[in-house]
Amino acid sequence: MPGSKPPKAAGPPFNRPNGDIILRSSDETPTDFRVFKFLLSIASPFFATAFTLPQPDGDDETPVMEMDEDTHTLELVLGLCFPVTMHGLPRLESLRDLRLVMETAVKFDMDGIQQYVRTVLVEPRFIETQPLRVFAIACRYGWTEEAQGAAWYTLRYPADDPLVDELELISAGMYHRLLRYRQECGKIAASEVAALAEWNPNSAWLWDECWECLVAGSRGKEEGTCAGPRAWWLGWMQSVSDALRDRPWGETANKGDLFEAPCVQEVKICDECDKEIMSQLGDYIHVLAGKVNKKIAKVSCTGPNMASASVPTLTCDDFDELLYGSAR
Repeated sequence: MPGSKPPKAAGPPFNRPNGDIILRSSDETPTDFRVFKFLLSIASPFFATAFTLPQPDGDDETPVMEMDEDTHTLELVLGLCFPVTMHGLPRLESLRDLRLVMETAVKFDMDGIQQYVRTVLVEPRFIETQPLRVFAIACRYGWTEEAQGAAWYTLRYPADDPLVDELELISAGMYHRLLRYRQECGKIAASEVAALAEWNPNSAWLWDECWECLVAGSRGKEEGTCAGPRAWWLGWMQSVSDALRDRPWGETANKGDLFEAPCVQEVKICDECDKEIMSQLGDYIHVLAGKVNKKIAKVSCTGPNMASASVPTLTCDDFDELLYGSAR
């Protein structure tokens, strides 16, 4: 609840003289947001119903509602309730902002704001850089498609990512499902590498047609062809397979350090292959990455039974605890 210090007035557009309700923040030095019941009623069925309840007679002062939310949260939430003709649309700068707004929107049944937050959650600045946090938030509110998308982006990062606070929002079962999803994608990615690693005597890739590089398991040449895949190439493919099993994202195969693996460096590559190999590997990696991403895109993480956690909302029984009948 608000501190004992005198409240200060909020800045525009939350200081309109004709505002008919004051929302007071919970900060040590509270902020008074003088706003309009009409706008709050449009944004929130809770407020729409609450404002119809009888108020004390003979009180001409603007009623004050004590809020649990701090100034920053109210600025964001109320900013999303006010028309953009009155001020600029507030930007949710962080996932912390997003969570604060979402918790308040759920609490007051502000469906429009909830849908807005849902779209912001999967913006590239969040889902591509902080997918584990996005996954947990999406699971918290039962947003299946967003959770699946975030799970896919987690494959970009190591499995031992640091603990994030948002994991406290979801069950152990849901997090276990994410780990199983990653494991399954790793197996699929590695199997794609294994399938492409099979020697094709009719291939035009250097590692299939070169006569000079060491052949894995054999040094002989058969009639008009080489006897099998080159040792250096199998070494590289093994390093790719290991990397994709750990981080099953197609572009993982494009990491330059994979070609520096001992299993590759210990096997001599002929001078001719050495000149052309990187350009051909670039094309090959593109094919491999596409196959891997296409296969893992079919793997589901969320499943049909994902449900949102219980999130508290307010009823009009709570209204009298928020709204003071006396002047403030």
